[in-house]
Amino acid sequence: MGEFFDTSFDTSEELTKLKTLLQKKDNEIELIKIDHEIIENTLKVLGNNSDKILVKGNRHWMNFSDVRKLFKTTTPRLNQAFEDIARSDLPLFIEEDFDDIEDQRYYSFSGLERIGNELSNTLTRKSKALFVNRAKKKSPDQIQKVYSPILPSEQKITSAMTQARTQQNKVCQVTGESDPKLAVHHLYDKSTYPELAIDQDNLILIKEPIHHNFHAWNEGFDKPCTINDFISYIKTMQPEFYEHIAFELDKRQLALQTKLKYRSKFKPLEPASTKSIDTESPKNKITSQESINRNILGKTTFANINNEQVEGKILAISTTYGSDQKPIISLCFQKKEHKYGIWLPSSAFINQ
Repeated sequence: MGEFFDTSFDTSEELTKLKTLLQKKDNEIELIKIDHEIIENTLKVLGNNSDKILVKGNRHWMNFSDVRKLFKTTTPRLNQAFEDIARSDLPLFIEEDFDDIEDQRYYSFSGLERIGNELSNTLTRKSKALFVNRAKKKSPDQIQKVYSPILPSEQKITSAMTQARTQQNKVCQVTGESDPKLAVHHLYDKSTYPELAIDQDNLILIKEPIHHNFHAWNEGFDKPCTINDFISYIKTMQPEFYEHIAFELDKRQLALQTKLKYRSKFKPLEPASTKSIDTESPKNKITSQESINRNILGKTTFANINNEQVEGKILAISTTYGSDQKPIISLCFQKKEHKYGIWLPSSAFINQ
């Protein structure tokens, strides 16, 4: 009898191990099936249209509709995920995680991951949550395999700058003078606008002192800049040369804006200026109306927090609707020298 019980125990232990192995194998097979489904779904969403993916600021971007299809979710649920993250301690960052391009919401890969995390944590169906949890990583990997845009290398940028010197006859385009020391300036800086780094419309030959003075006026070589900044600098600091270069800058501005039509309608976020916004100006005043002037994004302003005026800048604007269908506008406010933003009601920005 003793031998029988010993054999029964051994058999039971082996069966338990076998069941564990089979369960593990079943789980692996299930994950393989889900990953295959994700890849097929991603390819279906992409189709043969490379325009499905935008490239801006060294990031890939997908529009709201395609993100919804990617996660196989609904519009209300996707909106809810965004709103829930917006109310968290770490909201999504505009032009990093999400952006609004030509009146459509777009998400970057980092935004997809944050949205995927939120969805997978709130979905009640285990299979659906598992799909989303896998898709937030698998889909971007698949997209990069299918669509890998080539941004210009430093070698190509150097070559384009050499070409600009030749095409512009080694003459300062601001003063019209020849000079042995000329700099090739990127009207739209190459860090924020890498897709324009080798575009000849974006490269202008100017004297080195003008180049250094412009970047000093713009608060440093590492700060983002656009052709509008350069035009403002010439008008303000070199007005005697503006008439000479006005036509050329207008021509380039039109060409570059056409090429940038798929970029965000918001300017790249800039460091806070030492000057604050005139919040009493009708152009810049923040109100609780449905329409808010987008020029306030990235600009220095003040918010009333706990009855104190706190300096910072606005990273993003979000509009939701209450039960009465009236718009509720919130603004993501980044305190000066803080890394993250906090969401505040629009009323916090009204001067009392």
